[in-house]
Amino acid sequence: MYNNPEQFYSIEMIVVDEEGTTMQANVLRRWFPRFEQLLNESDCYFIVKPTIGLNESKYKYVDNKNKLGIYCDTDVYPCKDFNGPIYGFSFTSFKDIIDKTVPENKSIGD
Repeated sequence: MYNNPEQFYSIEMIVVDEEGTTMQANVLRRWFPRFEQLLNESDCYFIVKPTIGLNESKYKYVDNKNKLGIYCDTDVYPCKDFNGPIYGFSFTSFKDIIDKTVPENKSIGD
């Protein structure tokens, strides 16, 4: 939060669908109680009725102009038969990091 560095404004995520399309997503702080027990890292979910709009975030983590918002009207259900890529990320190479040629929307990882 801008006025309180001890509080989070939102939780930012990268979601991947079965076709490998990645999209930045977030849950605003006001909706944490509704979703904190439902969303776990590396688990698969059906996300029903999210809000999708232009990604106007200062930091963009994937090459997708849109962003998915998880709000009060959104429903989240576990998915037991996900057939997409388990790791849908495309990390930059070490050489690009050394050469300082990392695109702005590319994640850095090992």
